[in-house]
Amino acid sequence: MRIDGRNGFTQPAVTAAEETIEQMLTKTGVTIVAVHDAHHFSALWPNLGPWARKGFVGLGMVASGQMSVAAKGTTESVMSTNPIAFATPVAGADLLVFNFATSLISHGDLQLMICKDQTALPGTSIDAQGEETDSPSEILDVGNILPFSCHKGALIAMMIDMLVPD
Repeated sequence: MRIDGRNGFTQPAVTAAEETIEQMLTKTGVTIVAVHDAHHFSALWPNLGPWARKGFVGLGMVASGQMSVAAKGTTESVMSTNPIAFATPVAGADLLVFNFATSLISHGDLQLMICKDQTALPGTSIDAQGEETDSPSEILDVGNILPFSCHKGALIAMMIDMLVPD
């Protein structure tokens, strides 16, 4: 199922399609939803949790569009922070949920650090010359966050870029 976000936010676009998504899930047990021409600004798990509470497994990812992640050893951003989330029911317990960016730090965390006058952890980002920086402002301006787990995070980010086209 493809949803046109009409240059709006992802969450209302998905909410508007919930009835159709539920019908597809009930009928087939599987639904792939691709939202395009939309903006994403927060965690993915709130969209997946309700489906997991109904007994379904949810997997969500966003190709955020803004190139801000550079592979180690380079200074050019070639990927987005591309968050991924997973939610599943667990017998006799609450949901199992995870949600994270495929970069060592997310844009949202950097913006919060600026507001709180904090620095980024060492080793999470590089400046325009490829040197480590802990300045959230410089990281957002230059856009060279490193992928988590080096090549593994970079490959997951690349996969998301390919699966979730703009």
